[in-house]
Amino acid sequence: MKKRILSLVLCAAMLLSMCLFLGAGVTNSLTVCDSSGEAVKRVDLPVNQKISLTAQAQSAAENDAYQWQIRAAKDVWANILGSDTQTLELSYPMVASALSEKNTVQIRCRLTSAETGEATFSDAVTVEVTAATAVDTPASADAAAAPVLRSPAKVAAAVNDAPEYGTYTIIINYQFTDGRQAANQWSATVANGTPFTQDVTSPTVVGYAPDLSVVHVDSSVATTYTVNYRPAEVNFTVEHYKQNVSNDEYTLADTETTKKGYTESAVGDGLAKTDYTGFYSLLYDTTTKIAADGSTVVKIYYDRYYYLMNFDLDGGYGVEPIYARYDAPINVDKPTKPGYSFNVWEPGLPATMPAENTTHKATWNAGTTSYTVVYWYENANDDGYSYVAYQTITNVEPGTSA
Repeated sequence: MKKRILSLVLCAAMLLSMCLFLGAGVTNSLTVCDSSGEAVKRVDLPVNQKISLTAQAQSAAENDAYQWQIRAAKDVWANILGSDTQTLELSYPMVASALSEKNTVQIRCRLTSAETGEATFSDAVTVEVTAATAVDTPASADAAAAPVLRSPAKVAAAVNDAPEYGTYTIIINYQFTDGRQAANQWSATVANGTPFTQDVTSPTVVGYAPDLSVVHVDSSVATTYTVNYRPAEVNFTVEHYKQNVSNDEYTLADTETTKKGYTESAVGDGLAKTDYTGFYSLLYDTTTKIAADGSTVVKIYYDRYYYLMNFDLDGGYGVEPIYARYDAPINVDKPTKPGYSFNVWEPGLPATMPAENTTHKATWNAGTTSYTVVYWYENANDDGYSYVAYQTITNVEPGTSA
């Protein structure tokens, strides 16, 4: 019972720690905090004051880049030009032209890794502009009273009289051919009536090539541009593994790192080597997709052929045929033949099994032998024979006549 209660206490403590860490429901690795260090998803911005917001990352390097953004439309986030530090000084003039009818706007921060180029976004923070608050100013400062909060409708109505309140946004969308986003959107916010031109270099997307490497932005021509990214030719790796001689495992024999194909296409067939004597390649997955970053590795395995080594003993005995894997060590005993001593194999035996069936003939050196002659005489009184004597002949070369 005590163990169960202890487990429940530990679980509760862990949940409390997680809640404190996530703060206000923020689950991204990049969190927006107020001046007290508390994570926030909504803040009030008095029309006559500034507030500080700071982006806190779970892990960030010194050279990582911060960029604050404002929601310019439903699916459009625009960089707040000049706001590229970890802390944002938020003011009414910064958000006035983007306020909704409820006097709210959303902002967020983007953190770009200097090492990988990958971007992390904070959750959106809703900013609500509120009425002026009291500040410690002299009573005689009436002439410098806080500005009056104006709704977006009033701001829009005042554009003709005060053009500085009106802006428009120029956007470049970067997408794959199937419509998926390929890179972060580029945007610029420009005051109404102000022409804008700029050459914008299309971002690098690993494994893909843009149809426009540079977009010539001209507000007199268009305010929305689209750059399409198509698969580019990238490298992938093929590793060749040969079966071991002594077991059924495999050892890496060759690595090719310069095989080429288009991103997301199949590696295809024809990758197996054909110059591995004594081996045959096993099947591999030809449908493997080629990764954009060149990380694809195709592994091809090769089994060893077995071959037969036969022996022509020329009347001898003591050696059996050998059937073994290519390159297996060969060890053959000397054959035996009565009256002869073994000479050599023709052709000579290799140290390992060759990549073909072979036959080797034994050659012999003649020795000496002996034989016995037995004498029998025919009987005088019948047709039989009777033993008389024998004689042993020695030092006779095998194969010669007696």
